[in-house]
Amino acid sequence: MRLQHPDESHKLKGSVYDVDTSTRVVSESSKSNISQLVMESDGTVNVPVYDWVAFFSGSKAIKGIKKQHKLFFPSITGMVQMRESIGAPLTEHRVYGEIPEGFPDVIPPPGLDAKRQWYLHDELREFCDARFMDEVCPLPAVPKPRAPTPSRDEQPPKKGKRK
Repeated sequence: MRLQHPDESHKLKGSVYDVDTSTRVVSESSKSNISQLVMESDGTVNVPVYDWVAFFSGSKAIKGIKKQHKLFFPSITGMVQMRESIGAPLTEHRVYGEIPEGFPDVIPPPGLDAKRQWYLHDELREFCDARFMDEVCPLPAVPKPRAPTPSRDEQPPKKGKRK
């Protein structure tokens, strides 16, 4: 099967330089492969990430939870019933004083930090196909971060004579 780049001017020879082409390659590679992007190239999020850590921050740890093989949440009471093995007695533990309501907040994708953006532009851009350089490794819109000055303890010892 030959795959054509969206501009149809050249055949793909194993190189994919953008998300849209990658999606098409996966989808067209067989009838059972379906590509599902977590985020579209325009920034639309298809699979949101939720702040479960903050949502469950009021929960209490259960000692020895790794030994437990069966966990039951019989109702929304904040209690969990568990047993170590089949036939073992059920034990109950309170994991919540007050059950959280609703759903956790969505964590927006942070994007690439300035250091990574400049690394892609300065170090990897030269390896990109010229047609896709501006999409894959664009000039960052953020100032270039300065390299941190090593502290006195982190500086390598000076070469020279030992005393």
